[in-house]
Amino acid sequence: MDVNEQPVKLQGKVKVLQKTWNEVWWTPEGAEIQGAPLLEIMERHAVFPPPPERSDQRPWRFKKRGYQEKVIHEQTLRTDVEGHAQMTFTPGTQGYYTVVWISRDDRKGELKGPGNEVRSEKEFWVSNPDAKGLGYHSSGVEIIVDKDTFQSGQTTPVMISVPASGRWVLLTIGSNHMIEHRVVHVEGTVRMVPIDISPAHIPNFYIQAMMVSDHEIHMDTERIMVPPVQEFLNVEMVADKPQYAPGERVGLKVKVTNHSGEPVEGEVAVAVYDESITYIQQDLAGDPREVFYGDTRPLIAHQGGHWRSFLKLVELEDGAIVTESQYRSWLELGIDPQRYKEEVSFFQQRLQIFDRRASGVEPLKRRSFGLLGESEGLVAETAPSSMRMHKTTAYGVDSLGAQADMAVDAEFAGSAEAAVVVRHDFDATAFWKSSLLTDMNGQGVASFELPDSLTSWKIVARAINNNTKVGSGSAGFETRRPLLIRLQTPRFLMMGDKVVLSAIVNNQTDAPVRAQVSIASDQLRWHASSDLKQTVNIPAYGEHRIDWANVMALSPGEIKLKAVVLTPDDSDAVEVKLNAFERGLEQFLAWSGKSYQKEITIPLEISEQRKAGTTQLTVQVTPSLAVTMLDALPYLIDYPYGCTEQTMSRFLPAAIVKRTLQELGLSIEALQPGKFGAVDPSLVESTHRTGFEALSETENVTQKGIRRLSDMQHADGGWGWWQDGSSDPFMSAYVVWGLSLSREAGVAFDGAISKRGSAYLASTLVDYENQLDLQSWMLHALHVSGVEALNEKQTKAVHVAWENLWLRRDALNAYSRSLLALSAHHAGKADAAMTLVRNLENGVIRTAASTPSRLQPGTLSGSAPATAHWGEDGIYYRWSEGGVEATSTALRAFLAIDPDHALIEPVVRWLINNRRGAHWSNTRDTSMAILAFTDYLKVSGELDAVLQYEIHAGQKLVATERVTKQNLLKAPSRFIIPHALIEDTTDIRITRTGGKSPFYYSVEAEWYSLEEPIPAAGNELFVRRDYFLLKEVSTLLKGTVLQRTPIHEGAALQ
Repeated sequence: MDVNEQPVKLQGKVKVLQKTWNEVWWTPEGAEIQGAPLLEIMERHAVFPPPPERSDQRPWRFKKRGYQEKVIHEQTLRTDVEGHAQMTFTPGTQGYYTVVWISRDDRKGELKGPGNEVRSEKEFWVSNPDAKGLGYHSSGVEIIVDKDTFQSGQTTPVMISVPASGRWVLLTIGSNHMIEHRVVHVEGTVRMVPIDISPAHIPNFYIQAMMVSDHEIHMDTERIMVPPVQEFLNVEMVADKPQYAPGERVGLKVKVTNHSGEPVEGEVAVAVYDESITYIQQDLAGDPREVFYGDTRPLIAHQGGHWRSFLKLVELEDGAIVTESQYRSWLELGIDPQRYKEEVSFFQQRLQIFDRRASGVEPLKRRSFGLLGESEGLVAETAPSSMRMHKTTAYGVDSLGAQADMAVDAEFAGSAEAAVVVRHDFDATAFWKSSLLTDMNGQGVASFELPDSLTSWKIVARAINNNTKVGSGSAGFETRRPLLIRLQTPRFLMMGDKVVLSAIVNNQTDAPVRAQVSIASDQLRWHASSDLKQTVNIPAYGEHRIDWANVMALSPGEIKLKAVVLTPDDSDAVEVKLNAFERGLEQFLAWSGKSYQKEITIPLEISEQRKAGTTQLTVQVTPSLAVTMLDALPYLIDYPYGCTEQTMSRFLPAAIVKRTLQELGLSIEALQPGKFGAVDPSLVESTHRTGFEALSETENVTQKGIRRLSDMQHADGGWGWWQDGSSDPFMSAYVVWGLSLSREAGVAFDGAISKRGSAYLASTLVDYENQLDLQSWMLHALHVSGVEALNEKQTKAVHVAWENLWLRRDALNAYSRSLLALSAHHAGKADAAMTLVRNLENGVIRTAASTPSRLQPGTLSGSAPATAHWGEDGIYYRWSEGGVEATSTALRAFLAIDPDHALIEPVVRWLINNRRGAHWSNTRDTSMAILAFTDYLKVSGELDAVLQYEIHAGQKLVATERVTKQNLLKAPSRFIIPHALIEDTTDIRITRTGGKSPFYYSVEAEWYSLEEPIPAAGNELFVRRDYFLLKEVSTLLKGTVLQRTPIHEGAALQ
């Protein structure tokens, strides 16, 4: 396979190597020893190397270790077109083998020389049940299986490999429970252990091996899959022939059997679709076997015990004490332990780079035991490195006339002309039946007509019976023609674009043909030089392409395009449909602001080149922008809730709604969806399906909330996230604050609930002196609830918390600073409250008023006033960092402490702009924003406004309206300018004819522009798009770089 995973035809050489592990040592006598004599000595001694027999002898010294390779078979192979090659080889003896493929990539344009070698290796073992050694070396205990999937009733051959002979291995078989365990004595270095597979092993099990060797623990694990094949069905589908003509009827036979081949009655879902779809979209349904029986069992192992490290020490001649492990390491590196001080520096570098782990000199150290991790129960971190992790195997144009000349030349007249059938049905799905029943013989039949596509069709069937046995199957067939024509077109056309239309004619016969090709459409304009009827020669099994350039659509809409190919003996024709779209772009521009003037004029420059009937112009005038928040009230009530936080998030909005309606002097009957401009009137049915009916439940919701919050209060007076959990300071402060708001709204409840909650907050307040935002939140809730009822100790705690937060006010974020300012305001600390509000100016995030389009100077654009906010705009990780809550709380602080501050109006605009429809992102954000807006409406006096105004479009009077406190919520504020009054340059003029209140206005213009080119424009959000032609250029210092050449309007790309 190449880098694109495509098969490659290639010749290579295959070698089979037999590998044998070999170690070479020097004996104390200086003789070199290896092979069988060395193995015999190793088996005689529990610890190797043994100490010298005489004191005047040198110790054993290590020389080298590794695999010795012997070529036992060599052969040259060539892969086929699918990239496959096959070799047959029979090993003569048991052992450890490696198959090596070696070839060179000699394809044109590839790297030459040694760097183009292609090499791949695969290891395998050859053994019999009595094998004791294969020449393979393991650094620890190792489990080797020849495959990872077996069926019940089979026997799994398992090979246990250890580094030295005479080892004992604990072998366990199980998954989420123990199935069996064995203690296995490995006389040599390997032992074959057969495991009989039974239903208890379904759907999977784990083999674990544990060995204690030289005071070290070695482990390995393998997972074996045992599919529940008795629950699987086999589904076979056979079409009555392998190849069809377009539009021909297909007969399909379906047969369902169980795992034993017996017929099964059941239901089969059958789909036949164009196989090319799978190149862009894989089957989403998947294999039903995996859906119903794809779960596997994890490995749950329990380990326990006590361990202690024992070190065997060796005393050297000079009295130095070293560990046996260090002593043996020196021997292997040829260092005389008795002279280690002289030689250790020489070998220090070798000690650092010696790979003891890979060589097996020293078993790997373990850190601890008994800790399990990973989803399938593998030992995490504590697992020895010698353990092999198992692999998961789960599943300028001249017109030639409206209609092209389709006349047939005499050469091609006759039977072919009469037999032309136009192919026009190119559905991707040929057949679908959700429930095809099979009879007692497991058979079912279906019949259907094919579309006109020439393609490969895929049949997919999924079966199930009444015992929930499932299965699937697939098959396929083709639709072909000896002579065919295909059209290549854009997916759609734009008016004014010049496109190339192509026809490709394929000759699937073994003889060349002469053919007449024609194309026609009365909805296209063809270039003067276009020959819409051509005669071409097509070779056997070849194709020919004909292009028609500079083709244009005559008008928008659906276009039918027909192409025909004729030969004396055959014919084909296709008809496709294209959509031609108006060349242009939907334009939307908006202007908005607040005016204290007697008259304002908004000059509109609407493109003269626009589609008739698409221009819409809307003007909205209101003395209060904040009333738009009233459209969010149903969202707060009509929302599902559950735990303490959710109960509070429903109770608090209900209390807020009641408080809002009371303070604004509104009734539920006065509220109508979309009345206040937050919801597009055309979308009210989809966004406010229940209207404001949910508000009628306000009283019921508040009473239920009080009862539930009372039930969920803990013995210490606090509330937790759950009724049975411990009290949480944040949640407790949230409830105490919410109860205080509901009391202000006139909700009746037992005051002892709030009093006990306040006592809990006061008793725990000082514990959170280092969590400044949480302490600010708790202190604010206490001040809103009232600190007068607290005892002396609790009052002192409130004072200590205030001093802590005041002294560390520079470390507070905007949310916490606003809460502290409100606490100071409630406590009568006017100077401190003003200082904190002024400090909020330092961290405010301002957005300047938008200017004309930044894309193209001088281009008209909508305008938007400046905004301001605090907190994070998007993702945040702490509750006190959220932009909407932080900004709403800061706004409340400004309104309470400095109601004339210049930041108030930009903050209100930011909150309005950051809604999601009529509400904000969640109920808490929405509740906080509505609280702030309610305060704003009371402080600003907008509800007491008196305004009389006129709206003119050019010189024509469009509307006149008088707004007072009595009709503020009923008077119309949104006016649609009639199409007859909209001109290319229409000025919208708003004139105050009575009253002194400022007013908010917005003008929105929409139209479909037909300008060429379409000018850039934007409103608040501006995006610039440029096109570049990229070319790779080689440079001396930077290597290959991409050179960008701008692509300008009108450029042609090929």
